[in-house]
Amino acid sequence: MLLFDKKILLSAFILLLFYSCGMINTHNGVYVAVFTDRAITADTLIIYKNGTYKHIIYDNDSDRLVNINTGTWERNGDHLLFNDFLFNEDDIYYDYRVKSYDKYLINSYLPINPFSNNLIINYDSEFYYKKIK
Repeated sequence: MLLFDKKILLSAFILLLFYSCGMINTHNGVYVAVFTDRAITADTLIIYKNGTYKHIIYDNDSDRLVNINTGTWERNGDHLLFNDFLFNEDDIYYDYRVKSYDKYLINSYLPINPFSNNLIINYDSEFYYKKIK
């Protein structure tokens, strides 16, 4: 019985070590941006296990799609790096004159909050992506 308990304890320790070192990917899933009570946009980020993502932004006032883009992502220490990302601090809105936001795509590092696993958009404004699924 004592030997069995040691095996369980050792297995739990190894799993915790892998998790804390980032060797187990826990970042895939669906995230929604949390801005303010009266956000201009509905911003959804879907992160896939295969190293790709889909980013969808809607204008809340007009209920129109602003942009959908896809790209790749990777973990870099305590940040996630998104390639070809439309960085949104709730300042993008539907404009019929804009046919594409491709020229605004950048590589973006989003810090990972170690306590909540949320992705920080802006520390000062307390904007972040909250994992919902």
